[in-house]
Amino acid sequence: MADEDDDIILGELDDEELVLQMHDDLYDGLREEIEEGTRILLDRGWE
Repeated sequence: MADEDDDIILGELDDEELVLQMHDDLYDGLREEIEEGTRILLDRGWE
């Protein structure tokens, strides 16, 4: 299990993992992480 201090590199996650992480981030109120995740998915061609 990852230590809470470990940073997650959103760009290294596959789409499914990224979406799951974004759900957690949204619940936790992490606006910047949601914005970054959205940009990553759009850059990957997600619609």
